[in-house]
Amino acid sequence: MRRKIYFLLFFFLCLTSIPLAAQDIEIKGMVTEATTNEPLPGVTVRVKGKDTGTVTDMDGKYSIKANKGNILIFSTIGMKQIEKSCHVRNSNQCIYGRR
Repeated sequence: MRRKIYFLLFFFLCLTSIPLAAQDIEIKGMVTEATTNEPLPGVTVRVKGKDTGTVTDMDGKYSIKANKGNILIFSTIGMKQIEKSCHVRNSNQCIYGRR
């Protein structure tokens, strides 16, 4: 009986710790044009495979919540779409290149 209780307790603790492993982190950064280093406003920043996204402000800055290891997709009209992986905890600065 005791063994069964310990097993159920262990199983319950394992199930409750799963959401803690996939916590969102806030990624802040700035998108700039590759050749001139000018900030790019209006670039769409999305998390690949999810509905989460944002748009860069007038200074090219963005803030988005994603899990570590997720891929961010940067896209805008007239430029090549770029995918970057979320490895950095505090910020992710992307140099955005021309097509």
